[in-house]
Amino acid sequence: DEAAIREYYDDWIRATTVGDLDLARSRIADGAVFLLPGMGTMDGETFAQGAAGGEPDPNIDYDLKTNIHEIKVMGDHAYLWTEFSLAMTNKAEGTTSKSAGHAISILTRDSEGRWRVLREANTFASVPE
Repeated sequence: DEAAIREYYDDWIRATTVGDLDLARSRIADGAVFLLPGMGTMDGETFAQGAAGGEPDPNIDYDLKTNIHEIKVMGDHAYLWTEFSLAMTNKAEGTTSKSAGHAISILTRDSEGRWRVLREANTFASVPE
């Protein structure tokens, strides 16, 4: 189960970094809810479109670092605690903006045995310079 959850997470990161909306959608359970700072709740489709809504800007260098702190499986549900940081550097201007945060994700196993996110609360926010 832990290996399958790590695979789910790797797919999720890949979907959001390359703008693969179909892959992002395939990792979200029906009825999923995302809790974001300052934005309230968001359904899975809206979140997927925002997270993987297009190709990354070629004028920006993206440096994403992620770390899984904990995975706990309880039957067909699991939780995943992650930490992430993102630095985006504008190549033309030479400026960098940074964001970081943690996430707690509740996963559910679908009828085909694949893990999908059902609930997620994260603290991803801008980091002051």
